[in-house]
Amino acid sequence: MKNIFTLGKCVKLLVLSLVLTLVFACTLPSSIEITGSPSIEFSFDMDFNDIFTEMMTEAFGDASFILDRTHADFESRTLLVGTNVEEMDLEIELENVPESGLGEGTEYDLYIDGEIIEVEIIGGVHTFKNDAELFRNDEPLMLEISSFNSNLEGFKFADGIKAYLYISGSELVTSFTTELEFKIGGVTQAVQTIESGHLPKASGLKGSDTDYSHLDVPDGYIEIAGFSDLLASGEDLEINYVIGVKAGGSYDPYSLDGGEPNVILMELVIHFPMIFEAAGDTTLYVPDSGIRTGASFNFSELDSIGGIIQGLSESTEDVEFNNVEFIINLTENPFKDGYLVLSCPYSGITIINEPTETSLKISLSMSDLDAIAGAYHFEPAFNIFMENGEFLSIPKDFRILSVSLNADFSIVIEL
Repeated sequence: MKNIFTLGKCVKLLVLSLVLTLVFACTLPSSIEITGSPSIEFSFDMDFNDIFTEMMTEAFGDASFILDRTHADFESRTLLVGTNVEEMDLEIELENVPESGLGEGTEYDLYIDGEIIEVEIIGGVHTFKNDAELFRNDEPLMLEISSFNSNLEGFKFADGIKAYLYISGSELVTSFTTELEFKIGGVTQAVQTIESGHLPKASGLKGSDTDYSHLDVPDGYIEIAGFSDLLASGEDLEINYVIGVKAGGSYDPYSLDGGEPNVILMELVIHFPMIFEAAGDTTLYVPDSGIRTGASFNFSELDSIGGIIQGLSESTEDVEFNNVEFIINLTENPFKDGYLVLSCPYSGITIINEPTETSLKISLSMSDLDAIAGAYHFEPAFNIFMENGEFLSIPKDFRILSVSLNADFSIVIEL
């Protein structure tokens, strides 16, 4: 038997039935409602590590290198930041040397940049008879740690920051003593003296690639004691230094560079784990949880989303939104223990969302969009709030992978 109910005929019958129903209905529909839940995902590759590199560049303006430490033992992103403290060209002369030469018991004067050091040969060793200050910095080395506050308000550096001093150049380095003074707000916090006997050694890191794969820093350094404690206040750190010799010290005259200037270079290398602890006084009221106290990470990179949100709010007269979500998918989410806060001080609007393991989410209800539409001036800021005691550990690979916009809406068309 031939099948007369083809797909095309079924569709025609369905349309005809609908038309007849409308024609012979007692009342015609006054409106049609269209609902939908579209989702749009944009591929997005933004490296957030650049943000933290820029923060380091701002804090260490004279940095000669910033290297990522890629060894597997470092779970979070860890940097080596180097800066040249001082480069000195020392003019050195020997004066009042007897015609008989430099024999046992001979006394003569050693001039280093105009400073006189009396020398006596005792037991074949050219021994200093007096103290002398050879160099004192004109301008302090400033580490502008407070610049971190523009992004990390209320966060403090976690333990583990270390600093290493490398002094290289002429063999005379072995004869020098170096005194480092650390000040915060003009008040001396610590003084460290590096005695003579240290062999000259450069870090060799300047001009390296962007990565440093070794577990240990290059040898030949002098570790600065308690450096992590010096940064704990989050205030700018001032470093002053004095180089000199002490009575009883000695040098080898045959190590001098033939009367030519002797170059000495001082480098500061800082081992910097990108781990921060919330320890601020910012407060946030979280519905169903009450007032929380903590620190805030300024996420200005999301500010452009504010314009999209405002555009959606302006369409609420025609479209009923049940929910709108922006989802920012990350390689790894170091903010998962915090809250993503959208706030607009001009309008008093605050919207709080909890991140997920791998994403940041901004969820807006219809009432949120209505409030935004009615605001006199909507220019939101985006921040990550973390409660005191929580740690922000920046991963080695910290990028945005994609941004999604999900909307649940309905439109009613009046007939």
